[in-house]
Amino acid sequence: MTARIQLKAAIAQLLPKARIVHLATHAIAFLALLTQTFRLCVYKSES
Repeated sequence: MTARIQLKAAIAQLLPKARIVHLATHAIAFLALLTQTFRLCVYKSES
């Protein structure tokens, strides 16, 4: 019974961290996409 409570507490502590990592990876991917499209626009306007 106590082991289950400890496990739940550990999961509760880990979940927000996992969510932050998940959001961070999405943000990085989004920024990479933005820079890619920006470079493409600059390249097209130069040529």
